[in-house]
Amino acid sequence: MGFWLLSYGIILAIYLVIASWRQKGPVARRLAQLRGRDEGPAEEARPALTLSLRPALRRVGEFLEGLGLSGRKERLARLIWQAGRPHNLRPADITALQLVLVVAGIAAGGILALAPSTRLLGLQLAVLGAVTGYRLPIGYLESRARARRAALERALPEILDLLTVSVQAGLGFDAAVAKVTAKLQGPAAEDFGFLLRDIRVRGRMEALRRWGERSGVPDIKTFVAALVQADRLGVSVSRVLAVQSSAMRTKRRQRAEERAMQAPVKLLFPLIFFIFPTIFVVLLGPAALHLIEVLGGM
Repeated sequence: MGFWLLSYGIILAIYLVIASWRQKGPVARRLAQLRGRDEGPAEEARPALTLSLRPALRRVGEFLEGLGLSGRKERLARLIWQAGRPHNLRPADITALQLVLVVAGIAAGGILALAPSTRLLGLQLAVLGAVTGYRLPIGYLESRARARRAALERALPEILDLLTVSVQAGLGFDAAVAKVTAKLQGPAAEDFGFLLRDIRVRGRMEALRRWGERSGVPDIKTFVAALVQADRLGVSVSRVLAVQSSAMRTKRRQRAEERAMQAPVKLLFPLIFFIFPTIFVVLLGPAALHLIEVLGGM
């Protein structure tokens, strides 16, 4: 009975930690305002447990970083940014969440290790729980970052086309970015919204450099390098945008052709291990059964 109560307590603690990072998004709050059902600011919309638990965990993460137990602050910050800053996470939040999950995994395995019959299994589960708890938050961020980078790569040629048309129509680069941002959706809209705010605060070139460094997308880095070089040499921005748009479309077509050429190789293993054996069973099975009957009769 005590084992199950302690297990449920650990599961509940993990759920509360994860739930403490959930909050109502800005779009949902804005829709609630438009419908006349505003539920107040984000701090009031979140549960009271969130307001007390999340800051405490963040302080724990900052304390660990101060001790030097987490030397990955810059990498985590870049990864969080590439993942779209889910739930307004910070590096200290990830460190604290890793600590909680590692302790929970070790505790779950330690409970089983108390019984002599399951001691070995408990130790194995403790090690597995610690490794899983350490890698789970990082894996979540890496998965979101990969999805966002892929979405940005797909959308970049069309975005450059819109920027080119806007600049050629007489808008400045900053105004063109604002115009395009208003028409975008998804990760591209968020990323260009951050870029636009950086341009207004830090200036165009500094904002572009920061955008290229934190994006993690090679095409964006190439685009930013071309804009910076054009600004130094005094080349027309519209011309650079047109050239970069054409180059991005060529790269996207080449990537599609590369994936198409990889398809036969990827299909080879399913054919060999799954489809061919089935075909052999269907074609050779009756003949094999008949041969067995003949040999048995002899």
